[in-house]
Amino acid sequence: MKKKYRRGTPLQKFIQKYTWLIVTVTVISGLAVIAKLTSIPIPPEEKNKPVDRPQTGEWIKGNPDASIVLIEYSDLQCPACKTYQSYLKRIMDEYGDRVALVFRHFPLESAHPNAVSAALAAEAAGMQGKFWEMEELLYDRQTEWANSDARSKFISYAEELGLNVEKFKSDMDSKQTKVLVKADQNSGFEQGIQGTPTFFLNGKKLDVVGGYDGLKQLIEEKLAQP
Repeated sequence: MKKKYRRGTPLQKFIQKYTWLIVTVTVISGLAVIAKLTSIPIPPEEKNKPVDRPQTGEWIKGNPDASIVLIEYSDLQCPACKTYQSYLKRIMDEYGDRVALVFRHFPLESAHPNAVSAALAAEAAGMQGKFWEMEELLYDRQTEWANSDARSKFISYAEELGLNVEKFKSDMDSKQTKVLVKADQNSGFEQGIQGTPTFFLNGKKLDVVGGYDGLKQLIEEKLAQP
């Protein structure tokens, strides 16, 4: 006949004590792992990025010394960012060297589970001189990798772009690449960014953009100023 133990007996107290101990240790260990993954130290030169001008080494289209500086914080898995990519291409085709377009990563991890991986893939391609080509592929084929085995898709894109695939995979996993993405993301947090795409035009946050026509009008206004 099996024995029954009432709440509060010595055996039950013993079981409760060590059950809580195991749970506590497990939680602490889990938090330590999370902290290790998310607490990426950012070098001093990568901190406090200005929003009125590009920094050396950033991804820039157009003229880095242009009087018009448009900085975009973008999430490569964001459908709205994909839409704005076509607007930005038209803007750059029209204004060319009169505008500096700066791309910064702001992956919305809670909403887009593959956004960070996509940012790392873009940076890894950039280390072989193909950042913008990879950015365009990631936007164009967003539905392919957004809710799938994204890594295998990214590797296939690297092959398509003629990259050294082994180097691409190594760079995608490297600390250096993670620092670059995290630095962009941190600078967005410092500016209070909550969604993407978010734009700054000559240092001023654009609360209302208005698509291609809105961007064009804002740029024309800046160009008309003495």
